[in-house]
Amino acid sequence: MSYLVNINGKTFSEEPRPGQCLRTFLRDLRWFGVKKGCDAGDCGACTVWLDGTPVHSCLIPAFRADGHEVTTIEGLARNGELHPMQHAFMQAAGFQCGFCTAGMIMTAASLSEEDQRDLSHVLKGNLCRCTGYHAIENAIKGVTSIDEDRPGESCGADLLAPAAEAIVTGKVRYTLDTEVEGLLHLKLLRSPHAHARIKAIRKEAALKVDGSAACIRGRTCRGCYTRRPLTTTITPIPTTLTCSTTSCDSSGSGSSRSSRTPKARPKKDAARSRSTTKCSPRFLIPKKR
Repeated sequence: MSYLVNINGKTFSEEPRPGQCLRTFLRDLRWFGVKKGCDAGDCGACTVWLDGTPVHSCLIPAFRADGHEVTTIEGLARNGELHPMQHAFMQAAGFQCGFCTAGMIMTAASLSEEDQRDLSHVLKGNLCRCTGYHAIENAIKGVTSIDEDRPGESCGADLLAPAAEAIVTGKVRYTLDTEVEGLLHLKLLRSPHAHARIKAIRKEAALKVDGSAACIRGRTCRGCYTRRPLTTTITPIPTTLTCSTTSCDSSGSGSSRSSRTPKARPKKDAARSRSTTKCSPRFLIPKKR
């Protein structure tokens, strides 16, 4: 089987894995402007053009792109010049975190003048959790909100974000776009039985699974979470206490005097003593020597 797909003007012959969606296939080819969001076709962060039509690439099987032209946010600019919609998003500050911006621009760049009259309908497949859509609407309608950066007059001005061009061209890298050499994935296994006593954990079968690197048990990490030795010396509180409340008249006068250690009261009178005693234990402090 021969597989050829044109991505941003370049031909690729790599065959997708069985069942692989177009989004994952594009990201495997390092087109990280195609974001992984909901995996259900709801958020629109993975929007690309398939033969000029915007689609959610997480819903398109990769093999269906065979013989077709795919355009991502990285291929929207031509000859080093930004697409007018990319420039409009920069001038209207139509983004905040920028994660959804690539898909939003791919959809917005395909809208006709008639579509732009009903943005709430045509953008229902692209979600933004930051802007509230007002700045996005301004970008699509060509409203500019960025001030000119004049020396000495920048304080209080709405200036262009330093990463604006990188965001609208899909060059900004997020956590899922970062590759770490030798990175392993951890799978947690919990007991399906509540309050069960675990007598043993056998790891032989787990290590036979293809790709398994290690099986980590509590016994393996013994000592990793031990508490640090207590180095602080605790001085016992003297038994002789004085009341810090100057208005207390428990001793028969209005001044602060030393008092003996309170005697333990019967449990049946504990609630009544808390409500009637003016000298609460929380106001007692050690007597100064």
